[in-house]
Amino acid sequence: MAVLEKLAKVAVQCLSPRGDDRPTMKEVAERLQMLRRLQLQAISDGGNDCDMLDTLEDRRQWSSIWTR
Repeated sequence: MAVLEKLAKVAVQCLSPRGDDRPTMKEVAERLQMLRRLQLQAISDGGNDCDMLDTLEDRRQWSSIWTR
């Protein structure tokens, strides 16, 4: 379920009215790849940990703050 919530979060970010708030296509592709890996890992070992994706999102938020 956590992976699905992360997917929904990416979709909402893509729909942001402000272009600066939307992720780039490269960022979206990276997040989708990470979500797929996390989903496959969760299926194989019974977990649903999204800590790695949370870390990537935190980095993006901080980098966008510093580059504005």
